[in-house]
Amino acid sequence: AFHLEQLLDWEKGTVQVLNNSFYANEFIEPKLIQEGKKVKFVWFSQTISFGRGLELFIEAAQMFSDKIELVLIGKIDKQFSDTYINSTNHFIQVVSPMSQIDLHKELSNYDIGLAIEQSSADFNREICLTNKLFAYLQAGVFLVATNTKGQTDFLKSQKGYCVLVDQNVNSFSKSIEKIVQSIKQIRLEKENRYSSSKKMSYENEVKKIENQLVNLT
Repeated sequence: AFHLEQLLDWEKGTVQVLNNSFYANEFIEPKLIQEGKKVKFVWFSQTISFGRGLELFIEAAQMFSDKIELVLIGKIDKQFSDTYINSTNHFIQVVSPMSQIDLHKELSNYDIGLAIEQSSADFNREICLTNKLFAYLQAGVFLVATNTKGQTDFLKSQKGYCVLVDQNVNSFSKSIEKIVQSIKQIRLEKENRYSSSKKMSYENEVKKIENQLVNLT
């Protein structure tokens, strides 16, 4: 809101923010992953490529390759595939792009969603809240989120939903280790995260406009 007010030269506090979330019925009851199963991480995009932070995560994850799985959903760039999807990274699986509805239901199968952005990419990546961040939250999936300004500010109010990481391999490594150690509790709280996140659904976000219109009449 602050940056929009500056850009539009509007009075402070006059911009109403609607989060880019989804209808609650696009998500299904989360599936409980059995104890002892590898920790299941997921990341999705139209294109799987460089510059989104995956490189940092994959490098950090290599030392935990016997304890975790990473599923990448989307169309993979050939150079990225040649660099990272190889015999040494056997814990990574690539899945073809899905429709939005199928993707949102698929997310119920995972433990951890990667909401990783790099501040160095561009200013928008520093302040934005992406579709995938809301999709993970609405599916009840625990987040690993990089500490961009936008994500840090938003996730301060989402305690128990995420871990914030610095944008370097060491920070990712520490976070993965902590998640592996805490996975039993993370899985037990999945249903609560799913139920609680319904408050951020699109139908609730729209009420902000409805309330604003009522106040104007």
